[in-house]
Amino acid sequence: MPTLTWYERYPHLFDEERETLLQQGFSLEQVAIQQHKLVKFTGTIQFEGESFNILIEYPKAFPHFPPNAYCQNVQFQRHQDVQSKRLCLYEEWKDLDFEVFGHNIVERIKEWLHGYKYGFSPDSEINGPEPKQYHQLTSGFRGIILTPRELIDNWSFSEAVFSMRIARLRDIWQGILVDISGAGNTIQAQPIHQELYKNYPVVHGMCFDVNSTPPYFHSGVEIVQWLEAHGHENVLQKCISASHHLQDQNSMFGPLLGIRFIDEDELRGQTRRRFMIVAIDFQNQFQNPNSIRVTPMCIFESKDISEEVVFRRVAELRPLQNMSAVIVGLGTIGSSIALDLAKAGIGKVALVDHGSLDVGNVVRHVGNLQQLGQLKIEAVTAHMKSHNPYIEIQEIPTYVGAFQDEEVLTNWISSADILICAVGHSPTERYLDRIARQSNTPTVYTFSSSGAWSGRAFRVIPGTTGCYHCHQYFIDDGTLPPLSAPPEELVIFDNGCAIPAFPGSGLDTGIVSNLASRLAIQTLLVGHPNAYEPTQNDHIVWYSRGKNGNLEIVQKSVGKHAHCKWC
Repeated sequence: MPTLTWYERYPHLFDEERETLLQQGFSLEQVAIQQHKLVKFTGTIQFEGESFNILIEYPKAFPHFPPNAYCQNVQFQRHQDVQSKRLCLYEEWKDLDFEVFGHNIVERIKEWLHGYKYGFSPDSEINGPEPKQYHQLTSGFRGIILTPRELIDNWSFSEAVFSMRIARLRDIWQGILVDISGAGNTIQAQPIHQELYKNYPVVHGMCFDVNSTPPYFHSGVEIVQWLEAHGHENVLQKCISASHHLQDQNSMFGPLLGIRFIDEDELRGQTRRRFMIVAIDFQNQFQNPNSIRVTPMCIFESKDISEEVVFRRVAELRPLQNMSAVIVGLGTIGSSIALDLAKAGIGKVALVDHGSLDVGNVVRHVGNLQQLGQLKIEAVTAHMKSHNPYIEIQEIPTYVGAFQDEEVLTNWISSADILICAVGHSPTERYLDRIARQSNTPTVYTFSSSGAWSGRAFRVIPGTTGCYHCHQYFIDDGTLPPLSAPPEELVIFDNGCAIPAFPGSGLDTGIVSNLASRLAIQTLLVGHPNAYEPTQNDHIVWYSRGKNGNLEIVQKSVGKHAHCKWC
């Protein structure tokens, strides 16, 4: 069914907007509204002797979303999208509690031009940086290059040769800067960063240091001229000499040029060095004079990478980088917990599991079909490393009950800050409880019921909470609620009767694993005031079904049980 445009739904509003903007000297673009049903007004705003050509475009969801404004004849260095020329007139990430109309936009543009001319008021800006988006000017192909901070910060060269690993993945080039060499010295990225794309081919280019910020440019000639105006000589020739890939007739890009420059970072007005890589537009003539390869300019989008940058959005969890965990059981719940801890930034993890990834696992496991047949610890390690390259992982491919040397397992558990048991097997839990009690290691136990109708996550902190057996006593006497399960328990025997599997959605087991992860992290971060506040609840029961369609969570603290003979 055809839908009405906003100006057809609200004709009086359209008339008001048109009249208001006509009075401001703007005119309605007839072609846009007649052929594309888009409402656009164009006009000129004069400010202190300078003319600014302005386009005001109304979104189809107006008035729920405000109009956009574009300055078409001036490229500003701040508060303007490089490619579209759209002006940043308001903080779009905030939920506006009022409607913005055309006259509001014109007033805001005039305020914006005053800020552009005389400086923006701190009260009108967020206290955040606005780094230059050079890559938006690129036509042709797209690329993203990771630039390790240790290379950029430790730079001591005016000019140097750089190396990067790069490969094409579908429609994007992806890579990482690995070293910089100049004046007889070489700075290398740390091994953790070099491992990220270790199988990608290496290419080289020439880089230059400037104590300035490059202007926006649209061709390699412009940036070469700018660098030479800042004291560097024969820039293009040096880039060609360093770019050995130009000898390959199948090379997709021209000479590589790098720039270390000053840009805004972290806070408004705060600067640091950043790195940019440009593949210069180039005509490459090989030995055959009729063989000429023309490559377009590409400004690679550079992304700083360091442990600080990766975990900036979870800064309150940073104490985890100095902590360790042992996770026993890497099934549906355990694998998700392992990935949660990696993304949270834990420093060291030992994974214990003897199983391999099967077809039926992938609908609720972090592993996927491309990892079919791998040991679960290998599959999970790969996913953990892909999110957190800084984590240290020890793989222990064994069945806990058949551990050849209990002392090895005991040493791992006793040296860990927490043990997580996600096996859902009572004999294994009791066995691990004995080891954890001997070493005073806090432990989180977690599992789901058949069909993932419900699940438990509970913790034991030696000397503080009740022990593992106290929890069982409280479950038996009804103090802690029972799990819910389907009336008829379904079991799947993909690999014979000795290895049963239980149905249940990953949506539901995922909640159980999230609760267990949160409980584990909360336990680890006790005493760190900027992290999660401590909880007194030691036992969590989650119900996804069996409660008349309602989701339910029960949380309780657990002390010593009066009849417990273990503690």
